[in-house]
Amino acid sequence: MKFMLRGEEWHAHRPHPGKAAKKYQVEQVRELLNRLEIHP
Repeated sequence: MKFMLRGEEWHAHRPHPGKAAKKYQVEQVRELLNRLEIHP
């Protein structure tokens, strides 16, 4: 899976067989959103 926003890219391997993201993947997405100054 590839996520691109405002010139930033984040890549992740799609989990098998489950659909849940790993803890480190969630943390990486949070870091990306913080760098882009996107806050929930």
